[in-house]
Amino acid sequence: MCLYVKDLRLSFSDKEILKGISSKFGKGINLIFGDSGSGKSTLLKAMCFLLKFNGEIAFKGSRVDERWIKKHCKLVRQSGFYTEDTIVETVKKPFEFKYNRDKIFDEKKLSELLNFFGLGKFSVNDRVEKLSGGELQRLALIRALLLEPEVLLADEPTSNLDEGMSLKVYEFLKEFCRDRVCIVVSHEQYSKGFADRVYYLKDGVLNG
Repeated sequence: MCLYVKDLRLSFSDKEILKGISSKFGKGINLIFGDSGSGKSTLLKAMCFLLKFNGEIAFKGSRVDERWIKKHCKLVRQSGFYTEDTIVETVKKPFEFKYNRDKIFDEKKLSELLNFFGLGKFSVNDRVEKLSGGELQRLALIRALLLEPEVLLADEPTSNLDEGMSLKVYEFLKEFCRDRVCIVVSHEQYSKGFADRVYYLKDGVLNG
């Protein structure tokens, strides 16, 4: 099980941000390092077809399109998470989307994950506005995990968390990603200890 990108190129205002990236991402945690502004977040957005790019994306040897990505791939952003009024409504919302209607929402699993990620003090009916930035970041990750995607993309999933909680997140992802492709952008050195593969993005070129 591998996700491939082939000759992926993307430009903004005539400036080439991604310069013909070709790489293979296998099962487990594929960790992408790079300086701020190197294009890491741009790469994840392109792989989700949120940005227009030139090139090809394939999974298990077959080229995929935007419809496939919407059904089988989930992106956890670094910020700008969409929310509903309550925790449970926020988590359940994507299950109503066209491409997720065959997925079953598991409220018991939601409670388990809230407890595991330090959010057990909240009721699922609490309003999302009670959550801090780091708590909201964990909720967005939980939402993606409950959808059980074949491909998980996570952009700095621990950027607003302390080291203790960050380690718990990576411990969970290590197990969760054992049978799926996970691509994680990070700048934390300790995250390398959980990675199955490490890549470096510099000047629009991915090496690893």
